Amino acid sequence: TKLDVSDVINEVIPLILNEAVLYNVVVNYESVPDLPPIIADRELLKQLFINLCKNSIEAMAGEGGMLTIFEKVNHAEGQIHISVKDTGPGIPPFLIDKIFEPFFTTKGSGTGLGLSVCQRIVHDIGGTLRVSSKGYGTEFVVSIPYVSD
Repeated sequence: TKLDVSDVINEVIPLILNEAVLYNVVVNYESVPDLPPIIADRELLKQLFINLCKNSIEAMAGEGGMLTIFEKVNHAEGQIHISVKDTGPGIPPFLIDKIFEPFFTTKGSGTGLGLSVCQRIVHDIGGTLRVSSKGYGTEFVVSIPYVSD
């Protein structure tokens, strides 16, 4: 259905804040007013943002840190970019290519399905999911085409 990404993020922010408190993480959400709508499944988008934020929060476990979620519209590309950025230790270069593989995990209790599911959700709505991690902090950028009214 046609929906506003900001509305979906606002629905999951309380869950993210509850998780963040447990790990001494501060959450900063910077929304863009009047985002163009996208076509997506609301529940799958919620799962996407919860997974990305939960991973970021858990990556900062013990140290605490800052989780920043921000939106940007790129009219030239016709896309909305949603960034989930943390101040954790980062993902080592030798692992970065493996993180989207099903069943790959660095967590003791993880299934290794979270990021592969996230990638599938984004792909199915015609978007892309990119990651960058340069030794300190990690940023996931979800890019989703928007619908022109």
